[in-house]
Amino acid sequence: MVMRTYAPTLNTFSDVEKLYNNTKPLVSKNFSKSQDVRPVWSRTRKWERIIKINKNEYLINDGTFDVITNIFGNWDMRLNDGISESHKDYYVPYKPSATLMREYSAIIWKRDKEGNEYIRVRNGCGQGAHTQRYTFLENTLPDTLQFLVMNGKQYVCRTARQRRPSSFYDLYRNWSAIPKDTLHFLPKSSYDPRMDHKYYPNDPNTDNTRRYYSISGTRKTDDRMYLWFKRVDGNLKENHASGWELCGDQYDFKPARKLVLKKRKARLKPTIEKFYQYIMAMYPLMTDIINENGRTNSQSYHDNNDKLNQHYFDWMKEIEGKNWVKYKDRHNMGYSWWRWDDKEAFVEDVLKADEHPALPCIARYFVIQSDLRFTNAKHNDYGRIEICPKRVRSQYNTFMNTILNLTRTTGHSRVVKR
Repeated sequence: MVMRTYAPTLNTFSDVEKLYNNTKPLVSKNFSKSQDVRPVWSRTRKWERIIKINKNEYLINDGTFDVITNIFGNWDMRLNDGISESHKDYYVPYKPSATLMREYSAIIWKRDKEGNEYIRVRNGCGQGAHTQRYTFLENTLPDTLQFLVMNGKQYVCRTARQRRPSSFYDLYRNWSAIPKDTLHFLPKSSYDPRMDHKYYPNDPNTDNTRRYYSISGTRKTDDRMYLWFKRVDGNLKENHASGWELCGDQYDFKPARKLVLKKRKARLKPTIEKFYQYIMAMYPLMTDIINENGRTNSQSYHDNNDKLNQHYFDWMKEIEGKNWVKYKDRHNMGYSWWRWDDKEAFVEDVLKADEHPALPCIARYFVIQSDLRFTNAKHNDYGRIEICPKRVRSQYNTFMNTILNLTRTTGHSRVVKR
């Protein structure tokens, strides 16, 4: 989590009202008093602001589709396209409406006639990483609604009254200990009205009337991929949840199905088992790549990359012969990083060899990706983790499936409504 210098505590609708009323609007050469720009954080981050719709509804937006501030992200809303002066007479910028800004807003606070309070939380649009919104949600959600990123997916967790993330991690130790009924998947939206906007409708020099081509899966209408929570008082439990209950749609992420290549894996079973025993014997000695907190030593990690790349290059020279230089240039090989893609033949040869020099390098990769990295840890960010042999074995099985390319993916990942 990236903590801001100043983060307001917005646990109730009353807190939101107070923030709005106590924040003076920005007045400058760029903003007038009538535009009512009231930053949530520091006044230098003017695009992150609170917006009053009416006395019973407030938006807390991170700048997305804000036609007034328009600081970041929406570069296609500029008055010029920044590409060529020849396009200035043809370019038509996209101008979002106030309704669109509300639909895309990161957080909406509402209060009904009975005085019940609700909060709506929305992720970004598209399947990329929306780090600006992630940080915004981490710092702006109520104390008892924690924003989490786990395995590349985003969640909102109804949790105990802990403000700082270190307290939250101390509470749950590791992700598997989080009660499933308090963890809610926050899907990314596919709604993007810009895809249908014509930026160059009258440009005779190009056939492309749109700045963007439609990304697969995007929609012109709102898919309503967000979470609604209702504030409930007096519902604190010993370890979790806590004053909020989910009152809208709930979603699940269904990954693409992976099929194990059973015949090939059965053929390699003795080799896989032999390497597992090697790791179990050697990992206590691999203290150079893991520090006392269970974190990866950066320099040792890069040194391991260099060694593994060099072993792979030497292996390829024997196979490719005179074509080695062309092969190296074609694949843009370098020493700064390492990927397992298309290297299953190399890995198989290393594992089958009696004493291949690349064997310790591959073993180190498994150690830093598994719970074995916490073996000698005095403490870590997630609390003390007990090493579970079954869990390590499961992690090893997944690791071998990856580096030996023992799986095939069928179907597509998707988000489903419960």
